[in-house]
Amino acid sequence: MSRTALMTVLLMASISACTTQDDESAAKDTADASQNPLQEQQKALQKARQVEQDLMDAFKRRDEEMEKQMR
Repeated sequence: MSRTALMTVLLMASISACTTQDDESAAKDTADASQNPLQEQQKALQKARQVEQDLMDAFKRRDEEMEKQMR
C-alpha cells in the first residue's frame, strides 16, 4: 500500500470511530430525555434558585458593610 492510501484508511477509521460514539451518546441523551422530559427544566430552575440565593446573600453582605460604615 502506498503511504497516501494508508493515511486515507487511518483517517477514515478515526472519523468513523468518532461518529459512532457521538451517535451513541446522542441516542442515550434522547432516551434519558424521553424518560423525564422535564428534567432539563428542573435543572434550569434549580440553577436559577441558586443564583437568586447567591444574589440575596451578596445584597445582605453589602447592606451589612454599609451599616458598619455608617456607625
